[in-house]
Amino acid sequence: MSLRILLVVAGCTLFAGAGFGQRSWKFRSDNYVGIVAGELGNYGQVQTVNGLYKGPWFVGIGTGLDYYRFRTVPLYLSVNRDLFGSKESSGFFISLNGGTTLPWFSGYPMPYGIQSRTFSPGFWGNGGFGYRQKLSEKTDKAFLFSISYGMKKLSEKQKSLPPLCFGCMYGPEQQTTQTYEYDYVNRTFLFSIGFQF
Repeated sequence: MSLRILLVVAGCTLFAGAGFGQRSWKFRSDNYVGIVAGELGNYGQVQTVNGLYKGPWFVGIGTGLDYYRFRTVPLYLSVNRDLFGSKESSGFFISLNGGTTLPWFSGYPMPYGIQSRTFSPGFWGNGGFGYRQKLSEKTDKAFLFSISYGMKKLSEKQKSLPPLCFGCMYGPEQQTTQTYEYDYVNRTFLFSIGFQF
């Protein structure tokens, strides 16, 4: 487990413990589906953020599925601030999300000559703004619309098969594999709609 994951989980646990000790903090869940658009095309994404709110502030733990380039599971801390009004009314908000993304490697074709490939977690985050449309003044339920700009990083290590050599003077045990390392930095826009309760 990486240090980033431990820090995110520890911070969220401390916040949740402090929050439940105060009556003015209340639970909230924001759930989104969206399209991630970038240089490599458009991909789907789903997110759920669960946490506590008080007045115009909301802090929660988020996770989901991000299919941009490689399928990953982001785990992050989310902070939202209402710009006008509060949780009790419709209005605009800004959000900032940051944490790590865990690779969910499955079924990707191996590049030619590659024996194995291993992905490592990297940074995941975005920031943006949105609009919340309350269903009524008597409920906490609302529709959410948001747009954000973000970054997704992953590292990959590939090991290649020993090269074929007909008529070489050495045996297979003397042939060495090659290791290649890649760092992927993906900058994307996220367009999402969601539901809050």
